Amino acid sequence: MKKFLAVILCLAFILFILSGCDDKVIVAKEPIDTRFSAAHDEVVYDGYWIGDYYVHDNYTVFHADKYEVRYRITYDDESRKTAWLEVDKDEYDRARDKLP
Repeated sequence: MKKFLAVILCLAFILFILSGCDDKVIVAKEPIDTRFSAAHDEVVYDGYWIGDYYVHDNYTVFHADKYEVRYRITYDDESRKTAWLEVDKDEYDRARDKLP
C-alpha cells in the first residue's frame, strides 16, 4: 500500500512540474475576425418518467449577448495560433475598427 501511494504521489508531482512547462508569453494579438451572438431565449423541452407517467419539464434558458474576436496570437518563441476569445463590447468595437 505504501508503494502504491508513493507511486501516485510521484506521478502527481511529475504532472505538477510538467503543467508549468507551457508558460509562453504573448507578444502580439492581431484581430482577424469577429462574431456577435444576440441575446436570446432558448426553450428546453425535457421530461422524465415517474413510474408509468411521463412528466414534462419545460423551461426557458436566457443567453446574454456574446462578443467574440478571433485573434492571431504570437508568442515569444515565434510560434503562432489562432483562437476565438470572448471579449467585452469595448474590445469587440476596437477589434472591428482594426479590421479592413
